[in-house]
This record gives sequence, structure tokens and C-alpha cells, in this order.
Amino acid sequence: MKNVRKFCDSPAYYWLIALFICYSFAVALLTTDRFSWRFLTNEGGSMLPLIQPHALVLIKQEHDASYEVGDVVAYMSHLDADKPIIVTHRLIGIGGNVYVAKGDNNQSADSEIIIPRRIIGRTVVIIPYIGALIKTTKTPVGSLIFFILPAAYFISQEVRRVLRLTKKSTRT
Repeated sequence: MKNVRKFCDSPAYYWLIALFICYSFAVALLTTDRFSWRFLTNEGGSMLPLIQPHALVLIKQEHDASYEVGDVVAYMSHLDADKPIIVTHRLIGIGGNVYVAKGDNNQSADSEIIIPRRIIGRTVVIIPYIGALIKTTKTPVGSLIFFILPAAYFISQEVRRVLRLTKKSTRT
């Protein structure tokens, strides 16, 4: 118990709180679509070796942009009528006002033609493995592990500190 109290009075404890707050804000920013940037988690291996499974992919949303052959873009695929998915592939052809894409690791081009309004944006940054962490934090168990339990710990320690200080002040 004394070690916990000693730790809670140390600068490392406050750095840990600051890190937790920064992490919480970063996850909140990464999971919103309010900016011209969008963060996606890559699921498959169609873009290997460029984009690994579970990588975090930063997409710059560009409406009415002119894309070129070779650009890696994210677009809304409607091949599965029940649930549209976001696909990140390289543009391999442009014909008039439509695009053809292909995953670097795929043998053939995507079967659907991409119209410009379905393109979300251009890939800017790829961060390996971080996507899995972000995806985990969005689950109920991940929220419990990464947010609720640490927050409860910090709050309980601060409540203990306040109670200890009020006890000291009532004694004197």
C-alpha cells in the first residue's frame, strides 16, 4: 500500500495520466470522420507488401480531385449489396470519368468500375500494426481495458488522495 501511495506522489504517475489523456484524445480523433483526414484499418492482404494487414492507413479526403494512375486510393465498394465496404487499392487505369483499381498482391483488376464520387481519398501515410490496436479499442472489451479501467484507477487514486488530505487537515 505504501508503494502505491509513493507511486501516486511521483512525477511518473502524472506522466502516466498525461499519456492516458493524450492516448484517449488520439483514439477519439482517429475514430471520427469530421476532418478532411480519415483513418482506416486495413483488413486484408491485397495490398501486400505496401500495406500490411492491421495497418493504420491515413487517407486525405479529396473531393473533385484528379487522381492519376499509380495513386493508392480508398473507395466505397458495392460488390456486396448487403454491406458496402471500403477498399484501398492502386489505380491502374483511367477511362473518361471512371477508374479501374487493383490490389498490388492481386492477380487481376477489381471487377467493379469506380466512379469519382465513391472515392474517399488518397492514401498518405501507412503505419503498420497500429490499426489492430485502434480496432480493439472500439470493442466493448477494448474500451474496458484501454479506457474504463485506467480511468477508474486514476479516479480511485485521486479520491484516496483527497480523503487522505482531508483526514490530515481535520487532525490538525
